[in-house]
Amino acid sequence: MEWISKIIEAARLPTKFILCVFAVTVALLFLPQNLLISLHLKEFTDKYGIYIGITALGSGSLLFVEILIYFWNAVQKKVNRRRIYKKALERIKNLDPAEKAVLREFFLQGRNTIKLPMDHPVVAGLLHSGILQLVGSHGRMSLAGMLFSMKISDFIREYLTYEIIELPKGQPTEKDIEFLRNNRPEFMSSIEREDSLFKW
Repeated sequence: MEWISKIIEAARLPTKFILCVFAVTVALLFLPQNLLISLHLKEFTDKYGIYIGITALGSGSLLFVEILIYFWNAVQKKVNRRRIYKKALERIKNLDPAEKAVLREFFLQGRNTIKLPMDHPVVAGLLHSGILQLVGSHGRMSLAGMLFSMKISDFIREYLTYEIIELPKGQPTEKDIEFLRNNRPEFMSSIEREDSLFKW
């Protein structure tokens, strides 16, 4: 059973290393005799030819499996992305008022990226559905929760109309301004207050 453990160990080697082994063993098997002689490898290949052949087959098989896994993962990733896109596009048609308020903030602030509390249920739901996307991996603790920079996912932005998030087009009326002021996410005032205090 020792040979099985050796195969498992070989499978854990970096792909670059396996590729090098495959290239070297194939070269040793197929290089012209006169080149092997000039490289002083003729005697070596004659003596260990069978092991070189086995190594070439083994490393080639491992590379083939690696390639299959790579393409399989790429296909799965594409399928999952399409599923997320479809789910997100369906979700924006059924946003609740709290979700609309969060998405309006990007337009009200006139920014592609804003800081939002990742642990807030509404924000977490928008992240989970693929409507929002994290920008970077660094956040900070605040009274509103753990703040991270976020943006509206690129594929969603083109489908997110003013009508969907109840944002007035053109010059807003007094009634529109009052609606927008009274329907901001409850955590925004806390974030803005801290930002003004700490200037970060």
